[in-house]
Amino acid sequence: MKKYLLIFGSIGIALAVYFITIHITPLITVGRGLSTIVVVNDDQYLITANNSVYEWQAQVLTPILNDHVTDSIVLNERIVYIANGVLLKSFDRRTNDNTTIFQAEPQQYLDHVHANSHHTRLLVTARDANRHRPTQIIILDVATGNILQRLDARIDKSLTRPSEPDSVNAIAWHPSGRLIAVSYPTVIEIWDIVDGRIVYMTDTQIDSDQFTLAWSHTGAFLLQGTHLFAFDQHSLTLMREFSGPQDRAISSAWSPDDTMISIGTGSYQEPNMRLRDSTVYVWEAATGKLMQRFSAHDAIVRSVVFSLDGASIISGDSDGVIYYWTIAQ
Repeated sequence: MKKYLLIFGSIGIALAVYFITIHITPLITVGRGLSTIVVVNDDQYLITANNSVYEWQAQVLTPILNDHVTDSIVLNERIVYIANGVLLKSFDRRTNDNTTIFQAEPQQYLDHVHANSHHTRLLVTARDANRHRPTQIIILDVATGNILQRLDARIDKSLTRPSEPDSVNAIAWHPSGRLIAVSYPTVIEIWDIVDGRIVYMTDTQIDSDQFTLAWSHTGAFLLQGTHLFAFDQHSLTLMREFSGPQDRAISSAWSPDDTMISIGTGSYQEPNMRLRDSTVYVWEAATGKLMQRFSAHDAIVRSVVFSLDGASIISGDSDGVIYYWTIAQ
């Protein structure tokens, strides 16, 4: 009897591991340098990779924009993107019109572009090539391209490492449209972009290996890699740290109903540049319970996004390999 119990117990453990760690074949490969995946609907994605933007629809991959694209967002029928690291441009998918919204100053490089939830404001980060000036956070009007605000990403130097001055790891726009969160190697700031001032800064050092920020859809919580903070308009309170990842968080997402959280990880370890823990994790937001771990990627997981119904995740890595997988309930 004990023998059978041991056998069934071993089978149960094996099945549990199987259902948490899933291996499937790739959905598609689009080329190196993947940075973002946007779900337009359940059968249509826009993918930024290989200096281009692609549309994946009805199982067909179509290049729709090739302009040395390094980052992009989707605003209804328009794609706003960074070209050559110095131009912010807008491409209309209906008319194919392509216009320049903003140009970086000499010796500046544009890193990332974001939009508020109402698609009325753009945010772009401008990095100084020689690091003599702080990274700038530039707020623009979507309709006119006019600059509304320039913020210098300066922080308390006593909280940062000298080797990483003004190094912005990630930025996320609060759903209210008025606040942004900015994470650095050891601190998080909350900015009021209307008043142009910092309203909160974490008073203790945080983990530097977190390169992603994501607000919940309600704006009540901020995910910084594996750290979940509660936000009350005045301060951040660390709620929990999700366990499991062995490497830095590179990408993250909330499910549409804010009940689940996902992150993608990965880095290359010196001296032989060996890849570490290129994995997608899914947790239950309320309890921190690990729901699933997906370990098929062979490169850094640059993008994770939930399907519109929250039942599946699309993940893409730096080699341009994209997987679609269903979350075990």
